[in-house]
Amino acid sequence: MYRVEDTPRGINLRLSRTHPKLIEEFFKMEAPEIASGVVEIKNIAREPGSRAKIAVYSNDEHIDRSVPASDKRGVRVATVMSELGGEKIDIIEWSEDAKKFIADALSPAKIQNVDSNPKRNAHP
Repeated sequence: MYRVEDTPRGINLRLSRTHPKLIEEFFKMEAPEIASGVVEIKNIAREPGSRAKIAVYSNDEHIDRSVPASDKRGVRVATVMSELGGEKIDIIEWSEDAKKFIADALSPAKIQNVDSNPKRNAHP
């Protein structure tokens, strides 16, 4: 939840630490690739205070899509994790291929098969 209020004392921002946008804004401050839009955060799934998974994507094929958000030593992710009180963060490469994306999201588990049923998932 977030809300911006214009009060007589100035702008007042109310933001819940559980809001997924909070992580996105932290990464924009820490990772220039995300701030500039070279790497895009496609989606964020959170269990606030415990774990977050962030799906990232870039059209630039010269960029390892998971490294820009974390860097080689993991300093950027560690900084964001610290801001969130130690919440674990996994960076996942976004894929249009749902089966690949699901398998990557469940990593490090070894996925043998991802079976989808488009009829079951279709919305009327």
